[in-house]
Amino acid sequence: MKSTIQTALWIGAFILVAFIIVAGKRLSNPKLAISYLSQTNDAGHYMAFFVITNVGNVTVSSYSSGSVEIFGQDKIERVSCETKLPRLEPGGADIVTVFLPAAVWSRWRFTIVFSREGSGYRYGPTRYFSTSDWIK
Repeated sequence: MKSTIQTALWIGAFILVAFIIVAGKRLSNPKLAISYLSQTNDAGHYMAFFVITNVGNVTVSSYSSGSVEIFGQDKIERVSCETKLPRLEPGGADIVTVFLPAAVWSRWRFTIVFSREGSGYRYGPTRYFSTSDWIK
């Protein structure tokens, strides 16, 4: 009888710990808001500038890549980008420089890739994406 109670307590404790872990992951909300600032041509290099704001409740790290999607086209162009801050705390903001392959004259939008800080699990960090509104 005593071993049955101990087994039930161990199973209950295991379920409680699993629930806490799952709930903790769901409560951490990695999310970026992204807004277009401007576009320029600096000595033949086309660049666009965006503000990213961490509207989630966990620190995030950005990658140096993203993508540009042109309205009406199936192809998504991978682009490199540069942030000033390697980490962005909740409520923090940063300016992102996006290096465009050419001038973009039609409607387009930019997607940045980022990860939750400390999310480097066994198979690598979980990637998240944040996309701007359509520009132009």
